[in-house]
Amino acid sequence: AGPRETTAVPAGAEVIDAAGKTIIPGLMNLHTHYRGTTRAEIEPQMKAQLYYGVTTARSIGSDDPEIVPFLLEANAGIPGLPRPYTAGTGFQAKNGFPPGAMRSQPETTEEARELVRELAAQGVHFTKMWITEMAEPGQIMSPEMRTAIVEESIANGLIPVAHIDDESHGRQLIEAGTRDFLHTTVLTFGPGAGAPVDNPTPSDEFIQMCLDNGVSFTPTLSIRHNNWHFAEHPELLDDPDLRAVLNPAALERWDNPETRANVIEGDNFEDNKAAFRQMLDFVKTMHDAGVQIALGTDAGTANVPMGWGVHHEMELYVEAGLTPMEAIVAATATSAGRMPPVGEADFGTLEAGKVCLLYTSPSPRDED
Repeated sequence: AGPRETTAVPAGAEVIDAAGKTIIPGLMNLHTHYRGTTRAEIEPQMKAQLYYGVTTARSIGSDDPEIVPFLLEANAGIPGLPRPYTAGTGFQAKNGFPPGAMRSQPETTEEARELVRELAAQGVHFTKMWITEMAEPGQIMSPEMRTAIVEESIANGLIPVAHIDDESHGRQLIEAGTRDFLHTTVLTFGPGAGAPVDNPTPSDEFIQMCLDNGVSFTPTLSIRHNNWHFAEHPELLDDPDLRAVLNPAALERWDNPETRANVIEGDNFEDNKAAFRQMLDFVKTMHDAGVQIALGTDAGTANVPMGWGVHHEMELYVEAGLTPMEAIVAATATSAGRMPPVGEADFGTLEAGKVCLLYTSPSPRDED
């Protein structure tokens, strides 16, 4: 890798004419939820990611034990599929967030530790915790439970990852040993979500805590923005490739002009947009302070399409104030650095000694 005049091309090397093209590292998505429990269900979603240039994905907390072996096989390398990492089945409070989900709900810290050990025996790479307040008191994982999961994860070679939307939870988890966060400290889920908050700016103390401990955030802006994006821009739905990767129920919903009008004319529409602006400001504040910003979309949830959503998320990072190149770095080098072993990825940048794979992927519209 290097300039033509100083980089020797080995005899017999395949030459690809890339005149007029742009070459970047493969894109990554650190926040994916595959839908289904069989290879036949998941492979089309993975191929959709690859079509949009997403060569690495982190499946974070929704994988039942029966699908983990396939994801590990793909991680080792299956031609025509991206490289997935998995957290297996994640952890939530009993009857807590996400509502209706069937995740691990340990009732004691020892049970939590045993569940982490079971995940390690499956061969997963991460553990995932959902930390969001629900309407009923106590419907959030206790600090003691979080600490047990983090400690046991680290002891067993797994990387703990936490979904948060409150700075106090972030502080406690950093003290316990967590270095990898999803979403922001601006309220995104639970009671009151979608309305501007009084103190959205991360405190100087929290920023310094993140810097001192090598913390990264994957803000996952799409999960909020796509609650109205297709209502404001129905012309996007004319793209057949997007239609092929958007959740069928969501596609039917956004195709309805009445639904789109109801979203835009809703009483809380401006509040939603103001709250989202606070999320954008969080991303810019943390990035400017030097906190690592990686990229993830919550792909697989209703409004976030596989593959397509990564490009949309990068656009949102630019809207937040990052440069286009900084958004690309977030989706490549920074995200690669969060994969195990942390900071030692052999992919994510274009340089000598890094992995280089030539992918071709058919459109998700193709039947074969």
